[in-house]
Amino acid sequence: MSESDNHKKSGFRLEKWYLDLVTDDGTAMIFYYAVLNWGLVTVPYAARMRYGPEGQLEEEWHFYPGVLPAAAGDDLFYRDRLSKAEGSWAPGAAPVGERLFENGGGTLEWNCHRPNSRVTLKTGGGLIEGRGYAEQLVMTVRPWDIPMTRLRWGRFAGARDSVVWIEMTGEPHRQWVWLNGRAISAAAITDEGVSISGGETELRFSEPKTLGEEKKIGSVVKKVAGYIPGIDSLMPSRFLLAEQTRWRSRGALLVNGEVVDTGWVIHERVDFDG
Repeated sequence: MSESDNHKKSGFRLEKWYLDLVTDDGTAMIFYYAVLNWGLVTVPYAARMRYGPEGQLEEEWHFYPGVLPAAAGDDLFYRDRLSKAEGSWAPGAAPVGERLFENGGGTLEWNCHRPNSRVTLKTGGGLIEGRGYAEQLVMTVRPWDIPMTRLRWGRFAGARDSVVWIEMTGEPHRQWVWLNGRAISAAAITDEGVSISGGETELRFSEPKTLGEEKKIGSVVKKVAGYIPGIDSLMPSRFLLAEQTRWRSRGALLVNGEVVDTGWVIHERVDFDG
């Protein structure tokens, strides 16, 4: 069944983009842009977060219609309407994608367009450059209908190498890891790192800074309820009260114990049954 068929069946479609960059000194910029279509209602949502080197946060969000990230020549271009920031994510590591979930109600399609990209961001305060990442989720299944008790996600963008991972703990347990665009069949993922091939290849995290520790889903849903009254009553409490923790860490990629690349890591854990 196609995505459009699933949308017609469920009446639900969410497209969400996540884009980031981290500068050499550890300053992190994160952008979200999403469009929710549910029945006859369409709700756009955008957020911009800036984390200083020590993790200090500046945040803006709005519900104004914007423009989805799109190709601009070879680059992926995004303009945040509220802050007027404009960014270009240059091609780097090969894109990867996967259907992460499917049931009778719909699908969850994930596409990582920029696993490791050189990013140039123009802001009111000047030019910001760093290495970054961009992904797109398209869901016709309602997210609270995906069976999982914990979600782990993260990305490492080194000078040469990239690692991306997603893990859904539940029944069944599902895990996806890509090293330089190559799918890895099994890995051990923790808050401290990612071990591949029985430890032969290892991504180690150090100097973590917490970028957020909150019930983020419930916070966003509370804002959306202004446009879709009663939406929160349709969602289970385990979903609304999920605890999300996000970090920015230094990353070192090792092969047989030798460091082959370094860079910044952004990673998170969401606990639905905390």
